[in-house]
Amino acid sequence: MLQFKNIFAELHKNPFFNLEKKMKKKTFDLQCKILDRVDKMRDKIVEKIPNRMDLAISLDYAKLTDEELENLLSFRNGDFGHDIFGINKYMSRSTHQLENFTPRCSI
Repeated sequence: MLQFKNIFAELHKNPFFNLEKKMKKKTFDLQCKILDRVDKMRDKIVEKIPNRMDLAISLDYAKLTDEELENLLSFRNGDFGHDIFGINKYMSRSTHQLENFTPRCSI
């Protein structure tokens, strides 16, 4: 039992593992709709599109509110692409912060 408590304590120290913060269902559903929309765009875009998992991680790290996610979904393809691909491109994997990029959906 002591070993389990030590592992649990170590997990709580890890910033990537937070048991207390679970993603809200609405946020998860909105992010899934955004990723589904990107999947539909794959056939129309000539440039290489990052894989779904990379986009999902970047989108989660961006910590957009539900309102911002809804704004993103309501955008035309150009603005939508600007935001989602910009979020992925300018998301620092080490700091989990956007660097030199502000998504239009958050303005």
